[in-house]
Amino acid sequence: MLRTMRYSLKHPSQLYKIVKALVHQDFPGLDATAARMSNHLVLMNPEKELLIHIYDDRGCDIFCRNESDYKALMALCKEQIDYYTQMMEKHKYQVIDSPYGLRFKR
Repeated sequence: MLRTMRYSLKHPSQLYKIVKALVHQDFPGLDATAARMSNHLVLMNPEKELLIHIYDDRGCDIFCRNESDYKALMALCKEQIDYYTQMMEKHKYQVIDSPYGLRFKR
């Protein structure tokens, strides 16, 4: 069953709360005060033709019509991407860089 809801976020902090709730779904003990979300979340920006599917604490899928929008989003999240990549390498995952972004293989 697919349930869609339309929201217009006026402030980035609203988006942060939604994403945090999704990420904490598998780790209730991590932050007892954090809300939890158990549904799939797809964020859409129709003006930029951008879709982001955040599936859980492990990552997301990003679909962009324009490569420049994708690169801008990657630049915005560079610090988090670099940190996650370092953690995956520390846990002996192979980092695979492709035209579609980073993937990790054990």
